[in-house]
Amino acid sequence: MDTALQREQERVFALIGRSTAVILAGGKATRMGCRMKSGLLWQGRPFLTVICAELAEFPQCWVSVDRSERFDPGLPMVEDRYPGSGPLGAVYSCLSQAATPLVFFTACDTPLLTKGLIHFLYSQWQDGDDACIAQTGDGRLHPLCGIYSRELAPALKESLDGGERRMMAFLADKTVRKARVPAQMEGQLFNVNTPQAYQQLCETARAPLNGSGRYTPEERLPETAGRPKKSRAPHTAGQELRRR
Repeated sequence: MDTALQREQERVFALIGRSTAVILAGGKATRMGCRMKSGLLWQGRPFLTVICAELAEFPQCWVSVDRSERFDPGLPMVEDRYPGSGPLGAVYSCLSQAATPLVFFTACDTPLLTKGLIHFLYSQWQDGDDACIAQTGDGRLHPLCGIYSRELAPALKESLDGGERRMMAFLADKTVRKARVPAQMEGQLFNVNTPQAYQQLCETARAPLNGSGRYTPEERLPETAGRPKKSRAPHTAGQELRRR
């Protein structure tokens, strides 16, 4: 293996080892008819299970929820500290409780996410970044698929206390790296947020497999669409995380 490539891979895995992974699952899913998206099936498994498998390299994985009493994912949960504040409040709630300097976020309705895209985003991260978020070829930004510094927590709280709820408005004056996702990976950002989108996803199950044994959704879905040792979860499965 090329020495420079090996060093870059080691850097990526070291960054992942300093990160917490979070699956955002606190939305109301109104466009899905209020059906819990994390429980939808893809290739016979719930979305949450599929995504968790791709996050296995992280030392710990949390699920961000609006109210813990209506959710039992079998994973440590972080309940929103600003109910009704959308993704911005969820990101703050997780960053403010993270013991790691970095947190990787992804939505529960992106079952096509793979380790390859995660590795790519971490390869783009540089010291001094506040965040590194995915960007597709059409210029669209995907702030709910990206890496965030824990140091953003105080600024997030200030914005939330001031009534801000828009993720991109908050990030406007931050050091944000926009990681242009390779074209062949753009399909992994496909959001299943309507019944029609779910039907479209299910149709990809009839697509041919690629050389790695995975389906090739990028051919059927729109374009908009040395590893760290895994530690035990900080709380028992299904327990809400709270900072005392």
